[in-house]
Amino acid sequence: MKNFAIVVVAVCLFLTVGCASGPRTRYQWVHPDKNSTQYTRDYNECNEAVSKNVNLRLKSALGWAKGNTSAADNEWRQRINSCLEDKGWHLEEIQE
Repeated sequence: MKNFAIVVVAVCLFLTVGCASGPRTRYQWVHPDKNSTQYTRDYNECNEAVSKNVNLRLKSALGWAKGNTSAADNEWRQRINSCLEDKGWHLEEIQE
């Protein structure tokens, strides 16, 4: 029984290390004609435009007051992403 427990622990450690050290995928905004400085400018413009949406600001404030900001934050992020896409940016997968 002791040997079985050692084997189980060894397999679990092997799987944990194997999964943790595997390739990670992340995403980066890219544009065919713009650089990272221009991305920051476009992102800030999009964030400012989204922040002018009174209904979304109210949702965010109400979510914050209730301790549940995820829905409003997700909508905020989606609107910023949509704005960036309208400006010609797209997400590209990057393998690390």
